[in-house]
Amino acid sequence: MIDYVIPNSDSRQCPNCGHRLPSALPDSCPGCGTSYTDGVDRPRLLRTLSSALLWVRRAESLWLALVFLLAVGHLFLLHGADPGIILMFLLPPAIAVWTATHPGATRAARLLAWTFLVLIATGVFLGPQHKILPGMDAWKGQLPITQSRILTWYSGVYLLYLGGILPPFAFLTSLWRHRHGVKAQLSPPTCYLGLFTWSLMMLAVVPLGVPRVIAWALGR
Repeated sequence: MIDYVIPNSDSRQCPNCGHRLPSALPDSCPGCGTSYTDGVDRPRLLRTLSSALLWVRRAESLWLALVFLLAVGHLFLLHGADPGIILMFLLPPAIAVWTATHPGATRAARLLAWTFLVLIATGVFLGPQHKILPGMDAWKGQLPITQSRILTWYSGVYLLYLGGILPPFAFLTSLWRHRHGVKAQLSPPTCYLGLFTWSLMMLAVVPLGVPRVIAWALGR
């Protein structure tokens, strides 16, 4: 299909078939379907923007693949770890990748997935730095110290998401959907009860548990 630029004039005709155009210029000729614009080649502009968006998506996919490899690649180098443990640490990043690439996922869900993968990948760089968070060694004596530190970091990120981030995200997302008349997976009473229960847990865990975990990670 050929794109034409139609100049502004009182007498407008399709350059392809001669069909007389209405005063409100449409996107294509009603007679032959030729694409044209009013002084601006909008189809060409849209194609340019689409190409740019495609390159952005390809770059995002490359970054996503890189982050995923950093996040889980080290798991295949573990020595002495049970296969069940490896699968347990491999499955959440795989779910995060699926969420980040799923066309039906919301922007907030993709952001959470990306943040999760970046945090997991950070453990690969923190593991060899034994002077940073020296107490972060939950598998001490069972695995080499670097691998133990990486799995410990993974565990911390998993617990943060499972207990501190995903529950309120799920409840608040369902409430937002109900408010905007969109089908939601959780009913409003379930969401309010879940948020209340989660708040009570955070009031008990955060003041008592977080300072202890920080002191343990710092080796105090």
